[in-house]
Amino acid sequence: MEMAFILDRGGLEAYGGIQIICECVSEHMDMDGPSCEHTLSLRRWARNLGISPSKFQKLLSIFSESGLVSVIHSDDADKSVTIAIPKLWELRDEYTRKSRQSPDTVRRVSAPSDRGKDSTS
Repeated sequence: MEMAFILDRGGLEAYGGIQIICECVSEHMDMDGPSCEHTLSLRRWARNLGISPSKFQKLLSIFSESGLVSVIHSDDADKSVTIAIPKLWELRDEYTRKSRQSPDTVRRVSAPSDRGKDSTS
């Protein structure tokens, strides 16, 4: 329902923007507790979405109105913006339950080794 609201109010740009924000917040989630928030400067958030800071602020108001995100503006010099998406914690738990995987048991692909390379070059 929230995503439909975002799409109706902001179009595909807003829909894509919220997807990027969800990815960014989820990358910084603490696996031990439901801390589903991330703080960046206003300019950094806008740069991550590939839009101007003023356009980001307009989208931010749509995201906030949707009820999907909570937005906290700080009064510091870099105009930090904290975006919280509590629903990400619910979705994470649902995925874990359905896939019967926990983040600790998921097999990770390691980087290729340097075997066979000459260490003198």
